[in-house]
Amino acid sequence: MKHFAITVLGKDRPGIISGVCEILYTLDCNLADSNSALLRNEFAMIFIFSAPDQITLEKIACVLQPMSKVSNLSIFIRALGDEEFICKPEDISNNYYRLSIKSADCKGLVYCISKALADAGINIRNLRSYLQSRGTVPYYNMEMEVEIFSKLGKKYLEEILRSVLDETGVDISITEILK
Repeated sequence: MKHFAITVLGKDRPGIISGVCEILYTLDCNLADSNSALLRNEFAMIFIFSAPDQITLEKIACVLQPMSKVSNLSIFIRALGDEEFICKPEDISNNYYRLSIKSADCKGLVYCISKALADAGINIRNLRSYLQSRGTVPYYNMEMEVEIFSKLGKKYLEEILRSVLDETGVDISITEILK
């Protein structure tokens, strides 16, 4: 079996996921993991899948091209090695946390927080952010799932974020994700 990752980006409309899934199904591919999101009216998804050995990256791209043109979608495919495809179990010795972040909208907020986490060796596993209005004032919401290596915990995470909180006036709550 061969393994691939496909990403699809474009204006949202009904049928994007089913269209891609239909094409993969007709090629005898098997979907392993998927994630999709809608940001305002822009749709994004990523699929990880396996395909029979006779199916090439070029064949998949060729079969997806008409859908890409008709629906004005950007579709990208890349081959994965076995080591990239194998589902590694989560390291049970690591700690996982959900950060809920609320702030008045300000430039650089995602950068400041993600930079502090990256500099501390903390991996962001998932990120969702969006603007909403509170009356006439735009308010920023961000949710992150992060992974901290085994010896470090919530207090370490709080220390890392304290400098960001002091500099930006951001309200952050931290909740452990139980394994």
